[in-house]
Amino acid sequence: MNAEQYAKAQKRVKKIKSFYKNLVTWVVFSVFFIVLNILGGSHFPWAIFPIGGWGISVVIQALNIFGIPGYGVDWEKRILEDEMRKIEMEDRLKQRYLELSTKEKTENLDEDEQLDLEELRKIKKGWDDSELV
Repeated sequence: MNAEQYAKAQKRVKKIKSFYKNLVTWVVFSVFFIVLNILGGSHFPWAIFPIGGWGISVVIQALNIFGIPGYGVDWEKRILEDEMRKIEMEDRLKQRYLELSTKEKTENLDEDEQLDLEELRKIKKGWDDSELV
């Protein structure tokens, strides 16, 4: 681990530590506000305002540190890899289509190649023959 990675990890640990301190403080003060509201004899539940406002900031801090569940860095990487695979497959199909259509114009295709070309024409996804180089 190099110094840059260590510094980055240290910064992240400080953020996580700060979040947990904020969370514990929020829980303690929420209990305090509720007890104060009940013992104060007020019939209006005013404690929900500071608890709710502070709670929203705790949730935002948690999302900032831990990300939205299911949509973290791994999710983005996984989706990116899937899209890259799809594009690569489409490029290979275009290339195969080009090879077979060029071969069809210059010479006769064997039976398997003819079937491949027919299948490629069926699944052709919006590319134009003029796009193929």
